[in-house]
Amino acid sequence: MRKVKTLFLFLTIGIFCIFFTPLCVAYANSPPPPSYFYSYVTNADENVRYIDILIKIDSNNEYYTDLNTANASAHGFSRSTPIVAYNQDGYMSTSFHCKDVQSSPNSQQSNSELTKDMILNNGNKPISTMTKTIKIALLDRDGKLLKVSNAVSVTPTDDDTFPRTVRYNAGSETPTIEFSPYYHGYSAMAFSFLFILAYLTRMTISVAIEALVAVPFKMRPLRKVVVINIVTQIILFAFIRSGTVSYTDSVIIGEIFVFITEFVAYLFLFKHISKPKLALYTVIANTISLAVGLIFNYFHFLIG
Repeated sequence: MRKVKTLFLFLTIGIFCIFFTPLCVAYANSPPPPSYFYSYVTNADENVRYIDILIKIDSNNEYYTDLNTANASAHGFSRSTPIVAYNQDGYMSTSFHCKDVQSSPNSQQSNSELTKDMILNNGNKPISTMTKTIKIALLDRDGKLLKVSNAVSVTPTDDDTFPRTVRYNAGSETPTIEFSPYYHGYSAMAFSFLFILAYLTRMTISVAIEALVAVPFKMRPLRKVVVINIVTQIILFAFIRSGTVSYTDSVIIGEIFVFITEFVAYLFLFKHISKPKLALYTVIANTISLAVGLIFNYFHFLIG
């Protein structure tokens, strides 16, 4: 009877994931906050190596810095590099003249398509809080500007959305901006059916993974594993979305908390299993669950 219940549980989880995951714009783990900004460029010239975002900024702006040394070092650029020295019509590089901005040094390239991830460590606020318009700069390996697009507005048309992605066809002149709804705060969207469905799907995927990993470790009954994971996933989600620290830091802190909490709970719930075995399970299960979320992140799949 117990085996039948367990089989029914996994069948239910599987059906739920298969039919409802495509409807949700979310990660298996908590989606990145609005401070994550993604860039996509298609039909780029073969000499294009980097993408950068240009915004209107000057020394009086609270986000301005004379040089973002971390990004400059990662790219191998200096003050004399053309993109670093660029200042035309008030537009300057976000990567090199905005403080607390993490800009990936290498754009991933596939069949003339380039992508770039930019993290604005400004309290989880979107790029629209820093500028009203942006331009796309296409650079060669040495940081020389090969093309600069027309300006495009990143200002949302309503208070419940924020700019998540910019897409640019290098054969045209003007990029397009894609806006996403906020998944927190007191807007109606925060308590909508799709939000609840997305949250339950993320949690279900993570719990299902860790329950499946528990099978070969003979952790019975599995419902104990499921309950512990549901509790830790709710706490993790709430902590990440709180915006107390940056997204990356919150994931690291949250995962450490989850590992310790789950391991201690398993010590009390599965006393017939050795500590090293429980520790091994906890590491494997959480690593796989985290990896799934990071893979979704990397491919920008199911982003909220």
